[in-house]
Amino acid sequence: MIFLAKKKTNDKNKQDYAENDNLPNYEGVTDELVEKLFKKYGANKPTEEEMKMSAETYIRSREYKIFTKREENKWVRRYEKWCAKAQKILPVSVTEEEKKIVNKAIEISDLKVTPEGVASFSFIVFAIFLVFSLITALISPLFMILFAVIGYAVFNYLKKYPKKAVENAQVKASGETILAVLYLVIYMRHTPNMEAAVKFASDNLTGPLANSFRKLLWDVQSRKYKNISEALDAYTKEWGEFNKPFTDAIYLIESSMYQTKEEHRKDLLNRALDRILDGTFERMSTYAHSLKTPVDTIYTMGIILPVLGLVMFPMLAAFMSDMVKPQTIAIFYNIMLPIFVLFFEKLIFMKRPVGFPTPDISNHPDMPKKGCFKMGGKNVKAWPISLLILLIGVIPFIMYLTNAPSQPSEKDIFISLLPIFGIAFSIWFYTKNISAPRLKILKKVTSVEKELADALFQLGMRIGEGNPPEIAVQKVAAVMRESETAMFFKKITVNMKRLGYSFERAIFDENYGAILFYPSPMLKSVMEVLVSSSNKSLEVAAVSMINIARYLQNIGRINDKVVDILSDTVSGIKFQASVITPIVSGVVVGLTSLIIIILSLLSSKMEELSALSGGDLGPWALGMFSMSGSVPLYLFQPIVGIYLIEIVLLIGSLDADIETNGHPLYRNNIISKLILPAVIIYAIVGVALTVIFGGLGKAALAIGGSFGV
Repeated sequence: MIFLAKKKTNDKNKQDYAENDNLPNYEGVTDELVEKLFKKYGANKPTEEEMKMSAETYIRSREYKIFTKREENKWVRRYEKWCAKAQKILPVSVTEEEKKIVNKAIEISDLKVTPEGVASFSFIVFAIFLVFSLITALISPLFMILFAVIGYAVFNYLKKYPKKAVENAQVKASGETILAVLYLVIYMRHTPNMEAAVKFASDNLTGPLANSFRKLLWDVQSRKYKNISEALDAYTKEWGEFNKPFTDAIYLIESSMYQTKEEHRKDLLNRALDRILDGTFERMSTYAHSLKTPVDTIYTMGIILPVLGLVMFPMLAAFMSDMVKPQTIAIFYNIMLPIFVLFFEKLIFMKRPVGFPTPDISNHPDMPKKGCFKMGGKNVKAWPISLLILLIGVIPFIMYLTNAPSQPSEKDIFISLLPIFGIAFSIWFYTKNISAPRLKILKKVTSVEKELADALFQLGMRIGEGNPPEIAVQKVAAVMRESETAMFFKKITVNMKRLGYSFERAIFDENYGAILFYPSPMLKSVMEVLVSSSNKSLEVAAVSMINIARYLQNIGRINDKVVDILSDTVSGIKFQASVITPIVSGVVVGLTSLIIIILSLLSSKMEELSALSGGDLGPWALGMFSMSGSVPLYLFQPIVGIYLIEIVLLIGSLDADIETNGHPLYRNNIISKLILPAVIIYAIVGVALTVIFGGLGKAALAIGGSFGV
């Protein structure tokens, strides 16, 4: 069996094997001596069958121990533990039909739970939330509703967790299906060995699908399946209709093994890659066209209408002061509505077909530490500086609250904008400094992936001319000049010339290998194929590079189409978050300021008239314009501002989910670009309208008052 993975075993795996393999090696021990030793110490010699079972158990435990170390998940382990405890505390019965569904999900997801345990745990958690709901009802009815709704949502999530675990695993694994098929096709093209191809794919994939492929190999070794084809058939059945192009591609690759003619075998492999690419494009097109209605619904029902509804609150507060309180508005707008929008965003994202995975750059030599950015070559934590920026905006506002005037004025709006700017600048600083250096590294890696098809085609042509890979990469680097691919090839050349490394070591060395600075799984696998095929012959290496170049060109073509069909939705979302929502929110603040200031002045005038008339106006006339129970401007504006910031964060997250499959670096980058323009536009519109409307209102009252005199 031929494997193209690196020959070096990492130190951790070496240690795992050493712990189990460090057994004494006795030489010269005869059967007679063994019999005497057993008789001497009164022990029974194990039978051959028992010794065979013991050896198999040892081998399985050693391999499985190494495999399971890759699957550790603290949340899953805790969930399993809590389900087991809940089943003992309060057993809940489950119907046979539900038990059958849950058991199937448990088997596929490999969770160590029972249907009864899942039901018990979800019921206990729901009961706890209901208790909190009843307790908080004494504070506010909205708190009671909030805890009841959250409790029901958590109950449904925990109850359906095994099924969701399967769906989430499939969604995450979908991001690697194209690469998985590509790796299988690349390997099977020059070495028709299915088990070795799966091993090659598992070594180069980095996500959940890599673990699934490793488990398939483990299941074959432990005799759960007779061969890798049977294991793959069982695995693809789990996908069902979730990703039919992937299952079809796997079947085509398996079918290629039974072809007698070489051209037919390669044709099936090409069709397998075309099937997964075309299928991904079709699914993404359908998803993009279905996005318009739900996105418009979220924006209208969750953002525009609630913001416009805020205009009514000052009037409601004036006439229904007992029911409309600042905390009521804050709970509804700053907690319940964002949860509502987030919930529907996740529903949209769950239906997204995952296309092309993003390279993992966490081990790049130039990467800052987690939560840090580099300043002067040193790692600096971002959150303390962000917290300081936040406090600079919040502390003056708190000081203002301690001595806030009773009469509303434009000053309330100006001062209350300070915490909004503090929050916005702190978020901008954190997201900008966390994403910028990492995104710079990521763009270099993705640039190599985009240029790889052209580079490999040139490389294949150079090798086909009789140049060894060592010379071919130098010539291609000279032609491509300052591109990132040229930088990668130059790094290989430098390692060979200055460090005296071989071609393979110049690429894969653990300390100085060129692949360390460009940690792309695709690039790594292509270089492994180049090294392996060049060991066979230059002709094989040239053909392999040219074929891979054609595959990558097809992938790039589909990727460009996917980006194009999503561009309209993405640009619309960004425009709504950075322009439309801030303008609408600013208009609401301006109109609300006008209403509250005018009503407050009218209330003062009515009190003056009542005093002059000896109280003949009556309490009804005074109460109609009373603003004693209304929401103060210095509290109303922060509620709107915080809601705007939350909406920008949610829309930025939705944009990242749609465009880049929720990659955290792209999400932070999008938020850093949206947050400041949105808050600045909101502040300009809000302040301008407050000044204009407030001045006009006061002027109108002054003119009316002069005529009244």
